[in-house]
Amino acid sequence: MHEPITWSALLRAYIAQKSMTRAEVARALGAWPSAVHYWCRGAKPRDPAVLLQIQRWSKGAIAADAPAQDDVEQLEASDLGKEAAG
Repeated sequence: MHEPITWSALLRAYIAQKSMTRAEVARALGAWPSAVHYWCRGAKPRDPAVLLQIQRWSKGAIAADAPAQDDVEQLEASDLGKEAAG
């Protein structure tokens, strides 16, 4: 089974590929630098408009529908529970 790629991982990879700082990303998106920091650490914006803005800004490299870190952790926990029960 392969690991799902999280939204935050896509963001970090895009930032690294473009050799940008988080502050530069924040300026480009009109966001607070602290927001970009939290997004890189696993948080995902809750506002669909922000997710779509980031998807457009990245030319689709950061998919708005990519799973959040919390979603992946919950899925892994439920899969582990099924394996233990089965």
